[in-house]
Amino acid sequence: MRACKFKIMFAVFLIFNFSFLIPKEAKASFEMHPASVLLLGRGGWSVADEACASMENCAASSKKLNWEAGGANFYGISSLNEYFFSLNVPLKTGGFNFIHSMLKFSSVYRENVYSFSFNRRLTKKINAGMRFNVFQLDVEKFEQGLASRRSYSDYALGALYREKYFNLGVSFLSLNSKDVTFKKVSERTPASVRYGLMLKPVKGTTIGVDCASGETPMAGIEIETAGALRSAVGIRKNVFTMGFSLRLPVMWVNFSMMVNNEIGNTYFISISRK
Repeated sequence: MRACKFKIMFAVFLIFNFSFLIPKEAKASFEMHPASVLLLGRGGWSVADEACASMENCAASSKKLNWEAGGANFYGISSLNEYFFSLNVPLKTGGFNFIHSMLKFSSVYRENVYSFSFNRRLTKKINAGMRFNVFQLDVEKFEQGLASRRSYSDYALGALYREKYFNLGVSFLSLNSKDVTFKKVSERTPASVRYGLMLKPVKGTTIGVDCASGETPMAGIEIETAGALRSAVGIRKNVFTMGFSLRLPVMWVNFSMMVNNEIGNTYFISISRK
């Protein structure tokens, strides 16, 4: 009985403080952005990355069919996990991207994100896109007055400019976001603008920086060796990140981690076709 009470109390703490426990993408406790192992491994930068499957820039698309599926464990808490899947489909004049991500704490809390985006090539060097996001939160009815489900949606706009040795990106995130209320506590994810720069000094090496007003920049470097091994290190809002990807005959195996000595480490693993 005591263990059950502790579990419920801890679940309440998680629900109202997810911005502290999950990767620092969220402005409000009820928002979670889908993970990407490769992006997290190199610090989280993605606004200027032309081949990413992130929510950070809906204008980014790959010329090849890409997918990634994996999971994450947060801070060694066995019941706090995330599972995600992303799919990039190239189209004649742009591309389509779908993301599904689920963050789950035992049977008490579950958060699903469904994301759809289309992008179009405006010129040879410029892409523009739009993303529609649906967030669904399910909470076990362990306390009277707390609704078991909340849903909301928002959309984002993005643009990407590509050159031989660098990319520039900009994203307008959480547009049209509305209030979400948990037990008379109302929260909203404010609209924000993020900028990104990706440098490509030599083949196989990329360096990136993402920044937004009022936030600590995210930066990292990724190096590919012989088309078979990618290694990355970065900084993600004052948290050190590292990762690697190993190429197998039909897919990549990816691993990354966020290092936080005060709480514990967060581990991500996935397989992908990139």
